[in-house]
Amino acid sequence: MSVIASLIFVGLELQQSQRIALAGQQQAKAEPNSNRLLAEFGLLSEIGSTAITARIEWRQMDAQQKIIREQTQRLFWMLLEKNFF
Repeated sequence: MSVIASLIFVGLELQQSQRIALAGQQQAKAEPNSNRLLAEFGLLSEIGSTAITARIEWRQMDAQQKIIREQTQRLFWMLLEKNFF
């Protein structure tokens, strides 16, 4: 029984190690993209943040506000995905 229990334990540890390795890879892959989006977000927020602070409908936004909203959504989704893994 103890041999079977130890094999199950080792299997669970290997599975956990694999999940940790995959999460590390995912975060390493997402970090350059999130850094790029943060840099772009900083530049776009200097232009104007009305698309972020105000609840303007998509149809009523001008092109610049749409770009800011899109970049903000990309950043939030990337951070959410990074936090999930």
